Amino acid sequence: MNKRVSAPVLSGLALVALALAGCSTQSALSGHAAGSARTGSYLDRQEGALRTAFAGTAGSVTRTAEGIVLIIPTAALFEGSSADLRPNGGAVLASAALIFSQFDQTRIAVTGHTDNTGTVEYLQALSENRAKAIAQYLEAHGVAEQRVTASGAGATQPLANNDTLPGRQANRRIEISLTPAIPAPVSQ
Repeated sequence: MNKRVSAPVLSGLALVALALAGCSTQSALSGHAAGSARTGSYLDRQEGALRTAFAGTAGSVTRTAEGIVLIIPTAALFEGSSADLRPNGGAVLASAALIFSQFDQTRIAVTGHTDNTGTVEYLQALSENRAKAIAQYLEAHGVAEQRVTASGAGATQPLANNDTLPGRQANRRIEISLTPAIPAPVSQ
């Protein structure tokens, strides 16, 4: 039986073949229309790996037009108002670090977020310090430093209403945004 194989499937197979042959994924992802399809396929595979790793956890994985966003509640990573990782916080991040190392063609932006309980200055510093702690953990576990940025948003980007306990809990989070290291080609 003669079946047609879609371009994304072929792109994914081509990347696997190139990787097995020892070719760089960087060169495999360059090109115009084909590069865009390959980048999408690459992100599809990374998203699948993250969804599998974070299934049944408090973390969530969302695909966006720009890439992938992993959201982890800070309660899973930090104690109270600390920027020191909990002992079991590393277990939550270990899977992410491994996947980020395997899928090395994405940029990683770590952003800390807080609720609005505290001064603007305190919340900004806490969110920055937490993002830096996550970035340092990832770097210490095999993720190239040049791929990772860390920033804090304080209480400026709430997901929920800060007037309720569940809302404040939802707003206390780490967002890890993954975007292609190789920008999609521009149509001419």
